[in-house]
Amino acid sequence: MSVSDCDIDPYGVVNNAVYANYVERAREELAAILGVSASTVACTGKALAISEQNLNYLAPLKVLPPYSPKIK
Repeated sequence: MSVSDCDIDPYGVVNNAVYANYVERAREELAAILGVSASTVACTGKALAISEQNLNYLAPLKVLPPYSPKIK
């Protein structure tokens, strides 16, 4: 994944509100790798929903080469 210019705030770092979008994008990419799509889940009559999300900001994210999100 990479940082877009529109994600950067006046201080030159990624705005904290953008991180949730990055997590969503990473989740979608992981689902695609695993062969899971929203349409295949919908066919089962179930849905994918996020009930809680906690983010710990360890360091500022700036415009850099592509980065890899990590989860624990």
